[in-house]
Amino acid sequence: MSTIPEPMEEAPSSGAPEVVPEVPGPEAETPEVTPPKPPRRWWQKVLTWLLIVLAAFLAGFGVAFFALYFPLQREAAAMRQELTTLRQDYEKASTELASLRADYQRVEEALAAGQMDMVLSRLISNVSYARLALITKDNLTAQQELSAAEARLKDLEPLLNDPQTMQALQERFKTIRSSLSSNPNKALEELRLLSENLARIRMR
Repeated sequence: MSTIPEPMEEAPSSGAPEVVPEVPGPEAETPEVTPPKPPRRWWQKVLTWLLIVLAAFLAGFGVAFFALYFPLQREAAAMRQELTTLRQDYEKASTELASLRADYQRVEEALAAGQMDMVLSRLISNVSYARLALITKDNLTAQQELSAAEARLKDLEPLLNDPQTMQALQERFKTIRSSLSSNPNKALEELRLLSENLARIRMR
């Protein structure tokens, strides 16, 4: 009995393209959807502006600090140095002025003493001539010398600066004047005492 061979399945031809299912790569992945940002609140905006203003203020302060403070600091240092120099000059001038005042005071005192000595010398001379004239009975000369002595006494008053002594001298002159004609001996004694008083004043 003859066997009919079964038809054999045809193998796919090697020349036909083989369809390979596409596998999606990583680059072909669908991008994630970013949720929308929530709107900024008002205080966040205010804070942002405050930070901006603060930054601007700090920047301006820094510029002003470097542009103004350092020059002013240098100027202040120069002024302090100048002030120190002026203070030293002032102290030196004050010392010199005090020395000049002391010298002036000494000169003024010496001048006053010289003037007083000159007035006292002339006054004593007038009193001595008055005594001599009175001893020789020359009343006219005695009166003239006494008048000259009284004029010298007025010159002595601002130099003496002693009211009590000046008053005592004036009283003695009055006594001499009143006794010159009536009591020559008393006038002579008063002239002697006056001469001694003037000599003591001169020795001070």
